[in-house]
Amino acid sequence: PIVYIAFSSGFAPIKSLIEHALTLDVTEHIQLYWLVPGQDDLYMHNHCRSWADAFEHFDYFPLCYKSNDAVKTCMTELNKNNSATGALANQHVYIAGSNDEITQTKNALLEQGISERSVFIEPV
Repeated sequence: PIVYIAFSSGFAPIKSLIEHALTLDVTEHIQLYWLVPGQDDLYMHNHCRSWADAFEHFDYFPLCYKSNDAVKTCMTELNKNNSATGALANQHVYIAGSNDEITQTKNALLEQGISERSVFIEPV
């Protein structure tokens, strides 16, 4: 399973990675978490929804956060969506965002048992 986490403008590199994976016909389950301060910031929302509609193993989670709660919002939703399977520790996670968002998210994931080798980052 692959999890992509895009904080605001971090969507651009994540979009590129997803498009590459989809053209390779990757069969792993893909989850996209796009975190933005407001709904208007989801500038490619319909495009992401079309991925979820077109690909059976693709889930899209557009998330709005308040002030400095982006990482907390992300981790809450990520845990909620993966608690039934308990598979969070077995996933590859790609994170794109500010250095602070990346560091906090990576640390939270490592605390939950994800291997450091399974976390890939892209500062924007």
